[in-house]
Amino acid sequence: MLDILIKNGRVIDGTGAPYYHGDVGIVGGEVVYAGSGVPKEARAIVDATGRIVCPGFIDIHSHADTVVLRSPSRVPKVTQGVTTEVFSNCGGGLAPVNIKGRKHLQEYGSAKRRDIGFDWLSVREYLEKVPRTGVNIAYLIPHGALRVSAMGYEARHATADEIEVMCELADEGMADGAFGMSTGLAYVPMSSCNTHEVIELARVVSRHGGFLADHMRNYREKVRDSVDETICIAREAEIPVQVSHYQAFGVVNWGRGPELAQWIADARQSGLDLTFDSYPYDFSAGGLKNTIPAKYHDQGARGLVACLADPAVRQALKTEIGTVTTYDLSRLMIVGVTNPDLAGFIGKRLPEAAQMVGKDTLEFLCDVLIQDTAISHINFQGNAEDVKVLAQSPYQMVGSDSGDVVRGEGLPHPRLYGTFPRFLKMFVRDEPVLTWEQAIYKMSGFPAWRLGLIKRGQIRPHFAADVVVFDPDRVEDKATMVSPEEISLGIDWVIVNGTVEVKCGQVTGALGGRVLKKGVD
Repeated sequence: MLDILIKNGRVIDGTGAPYYHGDVGIVGGEVVYAGSGVPKEARAIVDATGRIVCPGFIDIHSHADTVVLRSPSRVPKVTQGVTTEVFSNCGGGLAPVNIKGRKHLQEYGSAKRRDIGFDWLSVREYLEKVPRTGVNIAYLIPHGALRVSAMGYEARHATADEIEVMCELADEGMADGAFGMSTGLAYVPMSSCNTHEVIELARVVSRHGGFLADHMRNYREKVRDSVDETICIAREAEIPVQVSHYQAFGVVNWGRGPELAQWIADARQSGLDLTFDSYPYDFSAGGLKNTIPAKYHDQGARGLVACLADPAVRQALKTEIGTVTTYDLSRLMIVGVTNPDLAGFIGKRLPEAAQMVGKDTLEFLCDVLIQDTAISHINFQGNAEDVKVLAQSPYQMVGSDSGDVVRGEGLPHPRLYGTFPRFLKMFVRDEPVLTWEQAIYKMSGFPAWRLGLIKRGQIRPHFAADVVVFDPDRVEDKATMVSPEEISLGIDWVIVNGTVEVKCGQVTGALGGRVLKKGVD
């Protein structure tokens, strides 16, 4: 007897193949039947008439490193059909580290890292801390953690000995089950590295069969140079590369979506395994401290604060922000603070917030970072038409790039709650540039292939019972800039490893997720 029978649905299996009308049977944590015309007895029956039945969505690009410990239910993701999250992306994460590296990581971003213990060093120890979760998790080694373990925040190229320290940690992390490594070459401390460092680390990851998730060095004026660097890393390290949140970033690049997509296609034509992820929004998010060049972070958070108080540094920043770092301060909005004295600035663009206190925008930026180095922002630098163009590439996957906010300390980007329903609504139903089969493949079978998951990402017998049932006429994101924590509509059932986590659109509280490991799952 089946545990769950999902009947009368339009089954889209996650391979990109055309749908069929049929049933899906689940026993324990596995799909045991997928087809039509064979009646089955079951303990629980889901009538999926008028609904699409498909594999659970895989968020290939997420930042859940601390929240999966603080709030393991992962309601923002489960309620939009996500059954697997991949992190740590953009080079930011908490393992593997040595004792020195852990101290450096605790210094920055302390608000999100409180109440989680942080008593681990290895990937194995970190993953053992993860409790039963609402989603499966797949871990990437963060380049930033390796670098601070070898050399702190020093703004220079690594020595051969320091690269060796990083490589040893990376080797250990891959052996512990990581699926690959992520970089964040636009972010401190990784922005100070050279290409050679990334290649050496990528070679270690490649030997374990992993991939590189590459947040490139520059998505604005030097985006072509950055793609060339990525191609060089892929070629020299002989490693598959996933370009992170690929986009036409900055006014200078608006309208270049077709060109950006072609660069990836050309790289693949040359024999390299490049793919990319993107999200269905034309605005991004990040840490406000990243507007400040790496050299001022050389001594960590305390050193940054000291630099920002120096009038000479402030004078230099007038030309360095926007050139050394690729930010337009007029397009940044404050959305998260850890210092409650700054809460009144949440939801305000930097020039507006500066005007509230009678300051120049740059002076205001320096002053608030002195008070709170963990401020987060939203960046309005994308272009909606280019987002649509890139979504149509056969080499694109859907990733949220979402990070959670500690409650009471600001607003998350709406992509945390809305990415996957929004993608389906925008690009399949409202303005159909993709079929349901194509879009679902980008969310399930394709990222499962990138990760090397053998038994996930498809609806077929002996695969994990990660299943979503949604209404194609109702699926829609509700999260907005003003109300970013609104639950999406139309996601009726979500099953994770055979556990029903969403039933008739309501969260059940049951948790079926688990830690996945490279070479095991």
